[in-house]
Amino acid sequence: MFRRLLFVNRLHGLCKEFCFGAWGMVRYRRVLVLLLSVVLVCGAAKASLQTVTVATFADPSFNSSESFFQIDYGNGTLNGGWSLGGLDLEIPISGRVYSDVTFTMDEVNFESGSAVSGHGTIEKKDNYFIRFFKDELELMSIEFTSAWINARALGFGGQNEYGDNVTIRGDDFGVLEDASFSFAFTNIMRDEDLATATAAFTSSVVPEPATCAILAIGGLILRKRS
Repeated sequence: MFRRLLFVNRLHGLCKEFCFGAWGMVRYRRVLVLLLSVVLVCGAAKASLQTVTVATFADPSFNSSESFFQIDYGNGTLNGGWSLGGLDLEIPISGRVYSDVTFTMDEVNFESGSAVSGHGTIEKKDNYFIRFFKDELELMSIEFTSAWINARALGFGGQNEYGDNVTIRGDDFGVLEDASFSFAFTNIMRDEDLATATAAFTSSVVPEPATCAILAIGGLILRKRS
């Protein structure tokens, strides 16, 4: 109960500061009601485990020769990255789209043989990172301690529901926990124990009420600026 009261008090103060500084006193009550409504809706979404899309992109490659995943079945390694241009990273929760984004990924290890037959588990580690950049400025990062790979069924990803400890960070939305991410492989080209693939990407989060309030304020700021 104390934590809830503390959160409501902080939300009240943040809303008051924003309204007085940006729009004046007249719209203060209107904005506060809006934010509290958003918090209630997000609380209901949290209870029903509804997710919100954080970021996504379509496959930017033109053909299989422009792959950005390399799979070594023999040694059980997966490497990835993209720097050829044409990747449009959409961030629905902020309403922004970044063009010509690049990304890097730490090498991950999986049980050799398991991903060949179907579902495989990424070897646990303190942390792996996937990082997205625009003109060398980091836009977003995904941190996880384990994941899954299914090369035959064309996928790689992780989610907190399975203990993968996925956290997504970005300037547009802050720190999001209870998150998930997924790459859907396409254009797989295999030569014995080696394979390459292109992919589409999506990520999501089960939002906390405080996160929703922050996103709502961010949306109001963007609306005011536009």
